[in-house]
Amino acid sequence: LRQQKIPIDPEQVLITSGSQQALDLISKLFLDPGDEIIVERPSYLGAIQCFSQYSPVIKEVDLNEEGPDGDQLKELIKTHRPKFFYTIPNYQNPTGRKHSMASRGNCFYYSGV
Repeated sequence: LRQQKIPIDPEQVLITSGSQQALDLISKLFLDPGDEIIVERPSYLGAIQCFSQYSPVIKEVDLNEEGPDGDQLKELIKTHRPKFFYTIPNYQNPTGRKHSMASRGNCFYYSGV
């Protein structure tokens, strides 16, 4: 992170034993019953199962050749103001695709980051 010039203290980094543990910790921290989240369709089943334990309302955004459908994602974010958007931009599970740089930029732009 230091090489990428990302200002972060060691106390802000949490190393997990794997992605499932990380997904569970994120869910515990961020989700309350009824919260809305967005996931890609299709998406990693393990993540959806993990999120579902905390009773969110899961909205889906379709994937196209570039990544998440930009118009659909923009509308979902505008309409539902989700707690978070779960995306897998590199070697997406289950498709194995990589999102284009334009699609990645749209995700940041639409989310207000």
